[in-house]
Amino acid sequence: MPRRFLTFHAGGERYALELSDVAEVTEPRQTFPLPVAPEYFAGIFNSHGTLTAVVDLSRYLGRGGRAAEGKFLLLDKRLASLALWVDEVGAIVREDPSLSREPAEDPLLEALLQTEDGAVKLIRIEALLALLEEGVAAAAPEQNHNHNS
Repeated sequence: MPRRFLTFHAGGERYALELSDVAEVTEPRQTFPLPVAPEYFAGIFNSHGTLTAVVDLSRYLGRGGRAAEGKFLLLDKRLASLALWVDEVGAIVREDPSLSREPAEDPLLEALLQTEDGAVKLIRIEALLALLEEGVAAAAPEQNHNHNS
């Protein structure tokens, strides 16, 4: 079965995730702050009874904040209780022979997909989750040190 990807915009760039990694696309909801987290964590919210962290993907990628209200991409719970806040959601793209793939030099990216609508950066979800985890781990000791001073 061919892979399918969900395309979206974040920080003025087009990205994609494997469709099976996204459980739901929803309107942004009220979030509650996470005091011991990097600034790109927008907070947490209750998603179907599960506390879910929200990452502002534009801010995480160093491209400033979101331009609009955007959408939440809730990841499949087998991956993490995490939503990515993106500018807008595009389309579902099916991997087929007309979809050309180029290797990506960025470790966060699996490939550069050339679609009829232009280039799309395919995010390597495992790499993104690992980098976010590192960011949280690095922020926690810094916060604890500031409270103990």
